Amino acid sequence: MIGIRSTLTNKTIAAQDTLVIARITDPAGNVVAEDTTPVSFFSYATNTIYQKLYVPDPEAWSVDSPSLYQVEVQLVRDHKIIDRAGSAFGIRTISLDPMHGLRVNGERVILKGGCIHHDNGVIGANEYDACALRRIQILKGCGFNAIRCAHAPASRAILDACDRLNLPEFKPCRKMLANWRPYILNAFDIRLSNGFTEGCNNAIKTLKRLAFGFRNFTAFRARILLAARAHPHI
Repeated sequence: MIGIRSTLTNKTIAAQDTLVIARITDPAGNVVAEDTTPVSFFSYATNTIYQKLYVPDPEAWSVDSPSLYQVEVQLVRDHKIIDRAGSAFGIRTISLDPMHGLRVNGERVILKGGCIHHDNGVIGANEYDACALRRIQILKGCGFNAIRCAHAPASRAILDACDRLNLPEFKPCRKMLANWRPYILNAFDIRLSNGFTEGCNNAIKTLKRLAFGFRNFTAFRARILLAARAHPHI
């Protein structure tokens, strides 16, 4: 059973009667489930619609076989599509216990992963689909089957690349984001927490810059850029 949640907003002054049509297609492009829900909106109102669709005999997503389904939600009024949104997803079961460890679809999976930063080196912190796909391809080629994004949640491009290339991106930050207050306060009480460690790491970076005489890092960065512009090959 696949649950779909859609948040819809009527940005007009008039009440609206619409149909919310959710449709799921399998990896081959065949429609395997569909649901139509009538919705009435008051002016400037926001409604959240919940739909449940049953997918018979689903193809399970796994590290070796990334079977991806597509879901599309259409907003229809007067037999015309006025809005639509879609997303890819995989169907799988995940269990974790002391006896068998991590199991995906009932099969034991030994994680061989690493921690990566969210940025793309000299390209900067902006994310691009091609860059994300290349990074995941390189990691998988090195034998990785899992990654963890450091300092910031994984981008949509990274998650999509992991789905396409059979590399699960496990997101322990979800719990931290939902319970951010105790985690932040914990950093002041427990010296071995991640928050305290990151603080020490940043302090060490600052000390290194001071030791090399770079008190004003903005000015230091400007000097580097100025020197780069003066280089004949740049």
